[in-house]
Amino acid sequence: MDFILMMIVVIEMTSVNLYGSYICSKKRYSNIVILITLLVFTVCLFLIMLFILQHVPNNGNGNGLIMLTGFLYLIPLSLLYDQSIKYTLAIMCSGWIYTVFAFSLSIRLGYLLNEQWFEISVVLFQTLFYIITLPHFLFFLKNKFANLIQNVGDKTLTNLLQFGTLWFMTAVLINYIFVVGGSAALKMTVTILLMFSGVVSFKLFYSLAIISQTATELIEQKKIDHLTKSKNRHGLREDAQQMIDNKTEFSIIFIDLDNFKSINDEYGHFTGDEYLIKFVKTVQKLFKDYGCLYRMSGDEFVFLYKGGCVSDFCNMIEFGIVFKCQNKIEFKGLSLGCASFPQDGNELTTLMKIADFNMYQMKKYKHKKFYKP
Repeated sequence: MDFILMMIVVIEMTSVNLYGSYICSKKRYSNIVILITLLVFTVCLFLIMLFILQHVPNNGNGNGLIMLTGFLYLIPLSLLYDQSIKYTLAIMCSGWIYTVFAFSLSIRLGYLLNEQWFEISVVLFQTLFYIITLPHFLFFLKNKFANLIQNVGDKTLTNLLQFGTLWFMTAVLINYIFVVGGSAALKMTVTILLMFSGVVSFKLFYSLAIISQTATELIEQKKIDHLTKSKNRHGLREDAQQMIDNKTEFSIIFIDLDNFKSINDEYGHFTGDEYLIKFVKTVQKLFKDYGCLYRMSGDEFVFLYKGGCVSDFCNMIEFGIVFKCQNKIEFKGLSLGCASFPQDGNELTTLMKIADFNMYQMKKYKHKKFYKP
């Protein structure tokens, strides 16, 4: 390949990789220091590449072996950026895999055209490929891939690093075989690399699957109240919002337990906790076919009612709950207020405020009724 055109290809690949590492890394020095250091290192590396091209046969013809020198950039990058070697190498490998693919595809397309225009065709195809795909790749690299490897464990990062390194080496050697051909030993090497890449890929996907499963379990635990095992305000927000998005009618019934503080004061918090647990189990047993109960905080609950005629259902809750807990403490009643979607509002926050207000109005009415001065 013509030397000047080959240098354009290499400069493009190097620039893409260095910029990808730059936007994903934590800098130790100023941008000027980083730029000058990488520029000096690149000039020195290009001189080494020029020496290789002049003294090693079958280079500069698109076989891609010269790209292996890209790993030497790990030396300045590890000094310029404040992060682990594994992280730096993982970012580098992702960039090199992308640029090797761009280079290899351009070589394949170049061979489809007239041999006289091969060199310039490769440059044009590679440049066009970067124009179309580079913004998407950089967005993925910075906002998704970098965030992923910053938050995975060391074992998963090691698997990811092995995955990237093996696939980069494999891509380079496959491109070499396509361009130059290869001996049986080289083809065997590529086969072994593909085999190890498959094994590492499986290990990586397994690690990520475990992480995904753990994250899902943590998300589900976040939606459960630890004391009563009912759903909490996070679960309510998710379930109610889904019904709002689906335009499904429902009602929010805000519930406050009457005289609960007196139980804690007289019998202690352990008995108070048992009272709350008993209340939740009773509601779930009696009304599980009508909706779901959520504990908001303390002795405040919300019932997400999915049926019709919410006033009749409120009467069922108010007068239908009877139980006893420790020390033969009977259920002391509750105060409630409701709001319905979409009649009373189209947002959960609005519905909660209305239901809460109505509940406190009922509570004040009870206080005046039973505790007249």
